[in-house]
Amino acid sequence: MRAIWQISRDVLLEARRNQLFLLTLGLSFTLILLFTAVSHVEESLKNRLFSEISMTLLWLMHFILAIFFVTESLYTDVKDKSIYFYLVRNVSRQQYLVGKYLGFLTAITVSILVSGLTVLLCSTWLNSTLDVKLVWGLVFLIWEMALIVSVLTLLSFMFSKLITVFLFLFLFFFASLLEYLSIDSGMNGLLSGLLFLAPNFKYYSYMEMIVHAKAISSKYIVFLLGYTGCMSLFYLIATSLQFRSREL
Repeated sequence: MRAIWQISRDVLLEARRNQLFLLTLGLSFTLILLFTAVSHVEESLKNRLFSEISMTLLWLMHFILAIFFVTESLYTDVKDKSIYFYLVRNVSRQQYLVGKYLGFLTAITVSILVSGLTVLLCSTWLNSTLDVKLVWGLVFLIWEMALIVSVLTLLSFMFSKLITVFLFLFLFFFASLLEYLSIDSGMNGLLSGLLFLAPNFKYYSYMEMIVHAKAISSKYIVFLLGYTGCMSLFYLIATSLQFRSREL
């Protein structure tokens, strides 16, 4: 466990030096404060529209951050041979993998919480009340990032950095299309199998599950937490098997 925490700590230190994190936080603060000022002047933007735009902004910024931070970090470890720094010190490949994953997720979660706190403060100032839906929106976003990081980790151990980015973007949009085809045409068999194994990011839709919902279902929250845990674990196990057979 000590090795896992040390690797996670190294990832957090790496994130502190990464300009992409500073850029993400800076852009988030700037755009949120700018939209808050506009919403204060324009009354029609104060309620649901502010929540929609703010959460969409946070999702987009951290979606991009996760893609480039995870792929760049894992690619650099292999390219610069820094991965050997851990492996020659009686650190197993599984410990390295778990440590990197926890480090990635912790770093991105901290960024989400800092940016999300700004959104909550601005929303409370505009509406004179705390919007609980925004809090759940941040929770959903963190869970989605947990799944995204696990998928990116698997792809990064299988392909080059550029191919990983394109494959992940394809998978992200393909999963949504696959669900639409399955529901629309009632297809089963291979399509249903692909749908089961493919990560379904539509489950985390802030617009559908929180903004447009009359109430937040506790059953759905439990389902989403279980789905996130099971799918993330599935992709991490697949990564471990791939990593074990890989020549460094």
